[in-house]
Amino acid sequence: MGDPARAVEILREELQRCPGGAEKANHLSVRVKWGQGELSDLSNLRTFLEQHSETFGVDDGTVFLRGVNQASYSDSGKGKFGKEGRDGKGKDMKGDKGFGKGKDMKGDMKGDMKGKDGGFDGKGKGKDDGKGKGEFSEAAGALSPEARKAALQTDSLLPQQAQAAIEAFKSNGVEIELSLLCKKVLPSEEARQNAQRLFGLIRSSANGCFGEPNGPMIPDVMVAGSHAQGTEVHGSAMDVSFMLPPSCSVQDKDSIVSQLRSKLEQNAAVVDVSGPQTLYPHTQSPLAVELKDCDPPLVANLVLGELKDPGTRPPTLDEVIKQLCATFEAANDLMRLVKIWTVNHGLADHTQGFMNGPAWALLVIFFLQRSKLVGPH
Repeated sequence: MGDPARAVEILREELQRCPGGAEKANHLSVRVKWGQGELSDLSNLRTFLEQHSETFGVDDGTVFLRGVNQASYSDSGKGKFGKEGRDGKGKDMKGDKGFGKGKDMKGDMKGDMKGKDGGFDGKGKGKDDGKGKGEFSEAAGALSPEARKAALQTDSLLPQQAQAAIEAFKSNGVEIELSLLCKKVLPSEEARQNAQRLFGLIRSSANGCFGEPNGPMIPDVMVAGSHAQGTEVHGSAMDVSFMLPPSCSVQDKDSIVSQLRSKLEQNAAVVDVSGPQTLYPHTQSPLAVELKDCDPPLVANLVLGELKDPGTRPPTLDEVIKQLCATFEAANDLMRLVKIWTVNHGLADHTQGFMNGPAWALLVIFFLQRSKLVGPH
């Protein structure tokens, strides 16, 4: 176990070698190898300094010796911060940031710190690393999570390491926040079951009116939009495509929709049937069906479509999006986040000239394809 008295002595000796008898706490921690060797098993450096406040002071992260005549450190001479030295003109300080002749910084810190105009060799020439690029070496900046944690506890991160740690913390924080948001907007199992229940009721009502769909003249229903793509957001409405024979006239369509509405209204204890609630750029939505007593509320918008032979028709846009999203596991989550973003920023209302949901979905697919995360087809 480290000896506190010996630790005080080591810190005092190190500070006496520093310009002005002061040094940044994190730099001081590295220079004395706080937490290692005879300085192991002690409290973190800041706590230790507070426990020995009669010897050390801390001001804005800088540690200084109490009772030291600071004026003695302002004279010219070796290791001193003379006026000439500050300007980079003095005999002892030929570089902008050199301390004395570099003797204090050539040991443990050698190769780790390069300084603004070169290495901390007192000459600003970069002799410790031969580069003088004003940045930390890779070894100084790269820390394992365990080493970073230990350095944080002892406040011994070098500036570049602290910057890297902050960037890592921010990146990890963003990832965690996005991950939590993805889980929040993902439909719950209950919401999925409610969607299946509502669609089943609409299908059974259509079959009750027109019979089982077994030919090109029998109207049929199918899930469409985000619920068909697997990209729906928790609480979002559901599109149900009501496919009618292509030979239907406008009057025929009105009659068929009226029959279906009457059939649905017979389930008034379960659903509310109303007029259109949403405008679509490519088709009409003659009615909406809301499932009662469910949380979150669920509305199915019936949209008119053209009945086609399942054996010869090309894949629908929803089917293509679903197939492409299935090739990259994070695609659905990204799609949901983009949808939330567009709605929150008022960018999803096609009646105001913005792209609609399918267009945003295709934009996300295009981005993933350009990023080589989703194939071209």
